[in-house]
Amino acid sequence: MILMNENDRRIYQEELAPRLPARIFDAHVHVFDKDFFPPGFEFAKLSVYNKFNGEFPVSLWHELMKELLPQQEVWLNCFSTPNLKLDRNRVPDLKGTNGFTMVVVSPADSAEDVRKRVEATGSIGGKPYLNF
Repeated sequence: MILMNENDRRIYQEELAPRLPARIFDAHVHVFDKDFFPPGFEFAKLSVYNKFNGEFPVSLWHELMKELLPQQEVWLNCFSTPNLKLDRNRVPDLKGTNGFTMVVVSPADSAEDVRKRVEATGSIGGKPYLNF
């Protein structure tokens, strides 16, 4: 188990599972591998991403969903994380996954550049972040 303890599992079984739908769509997931960043890149010391060794790959998301929502079929809409060092041409690899990807875009990106990145990656659109 990664996150849940015995009390969490009991609450899920008794209180949540009976109320949750069979299918859930997680519409906002930051998924990225270490190689989405330059070699030697590290997140700030207190970054939540350090909990998972500076990355959050889709395989880990799947593992967590199996743990947290074992009776649900969970889909996702994902994109990388808004960081100035991010390679914005990269999107998570969702082969065999119920989900969709979006490219991270900057307000400075031209519409043509966004269109090309969406088409090149097979994404469904773009996720804008003002911090770029």
